[in-house]
Amino acid sequence: MGDWDEDGGWGGEEMAQDDDDTSWKVRRGAIKVILAIIHSRPEKLRDMYENFSEKLVLRFKERDDKIQGLILHTFAAMLRSTLITKKSDLNDGLALMKKRSSAEALTKYGEFFVTELLNITTTKHQNIKIEIMNVIKEMSRSLDIKLSDFFPKILPFIKGAFEANTSSALQIPALISL
Repeated sequence: MGDWDEDGGWGGEEMAQDDDDTSWKVRRGAIKVILAIIHSRPEKLRDMYENFSEKLVLRFKERDDKIQGLILHTFAAMLRSTLITKKSDLNDGLALMKKRSSAEALTKYGEFFVTELLNITTTKHQNIKIEIMNVIKEMSRSLDIKLSDFFPKILPFIKGAFEANTSSALQIPALISL
């Protein structure tokens, strides 16, 4: 029939192993759903900041590198969606930047976001460093002057992007965020 264990349950240790092996799939799926909502329903961004942003930021410390990178990518997409860019009809190449109402919610949680982001900057993984730098770049665009309060804390990480063996994928967002 099945594996009935002494505790009166099915599966026991084998079942716990399966749950652990697939839990990353559940986390990845949840993050992809949030990312899809960000892209398809930007008018819901204010609600997302209020309902999901804290939980998403707390997951910056994810143990799986691929999931951690996806979480940071999703958060950067959330920040990027805060701004609306419209190209000018003139040939001067100027773009008009307009903030959504979600920008207020972003500034409300700004200090918390930066603090949690700085907690993971010691990572050794290059792809995670690139995603962190992309989040910093999007924060600098979205938070405007508010990020200047955190600049002394962020500067060592940005400076680290220009060390000898770093890739341009890390250096370009660092330059943009300055």
